[in-house]
Amino acid sequence: MVKMGIPTQEDWGDYSSNFETAYAYEKYFGRSNEEMREAYVYNITPRADDIIAMPRVPFIYYFKGLCDFILSGRYGAERPGMVHHTFSCVIEIRIKESPSVLKEMQKEIDEVLDFFATNQDSLGIDREIYGDLKEYGEATRRLMADL
Repeated sequence: MVKMGIPTQEDWGDYSSNFETAYAYEKYFGRSNEEMREAYVYNITPRADDIIAMPRVPFIYYFKGLCDFILSGRYGAERPGMVHHTFSCVIEIRIKESPSVLKEMQKEIDEVLDFFATNQDSLGIDREIYGDLKEYGEATRRLMADL
């Protein structure tokens, strides 16, 4: 994927016409992925909800940052199981709403799926609660292959 800069006003388009997008704009506009890491450490679920609501270019930029945060393994106050669950929700919702954007992010998604599958036990992600993350990754890849 081409390295991209912080999304511009133009990249956000008419963000004010949608409440969720306007809220995401308020939280993210002008901020780098490095700046957003602290928000993920304390509030990953609402910040991921913001990412879901973003138009294409901001989504790609900030989703990549979310993936980098996940791959760092440094989640602060967030439990690894919740980090995985939140990532899964972003994928599942965007598959329904804008699958072509996720196809562009296949490499990043695969890296995160592999990371969780390989590190489920060392991260302490309970199989009884979250299931087998290797199986989840395989199912997600099959779903994305059909897009």
